[in-house]
Amino acid sequence: GYCQVHERFTRSHVESFREAHPDGNVIVHPECRREVVEAADVAGSTSTICETVENADPGETWAIGTEIHLTNHLQRWHPEVEVLPLCGDACMDCNAMRQVDPNYLTWVLEELADGNERNVVEVDPREKELAGLALERMLEV
Repeated sequence: GYCQVHERFTRSHVESFREAHPDGNVIVHPECRREVVEAADVAGSTSTICETVENADPGETWAIGTEIHLTNHLQRWHPEVEVLPLCGDACMDCNAMRQVDPNYLTWVLEELADGNERNVVEVDPREKELAGLALERMLEV
């Protein structure tokens, strides 16, 4: 898959974090560049990132290589763990993620409950097949 946020992370972000926090850990989303995934301690889905921080020992330090809002939530949910962004906020900000708010989600779900489909995206069958294959491979990681 491709994600503009995950593409922004570099090996130098990992190296800079390790210099500043020699005992720290790095976890990144698998959509990051290959060299970033290879330099990290853990690469995994959003749920893997959340579970890793949730299961971390108090006082552990984790740099998170994914969208900044998840990193901010993890900081609030797990104050016993030092959760840091792998790079600055501007690097990790996703406009698309910011557009999904509770009111919009409520509207879409209410419309679905009433039998109305909103924002339907039509995808070519071949592209759908290839996208499904890519998702399966990503989830295997």
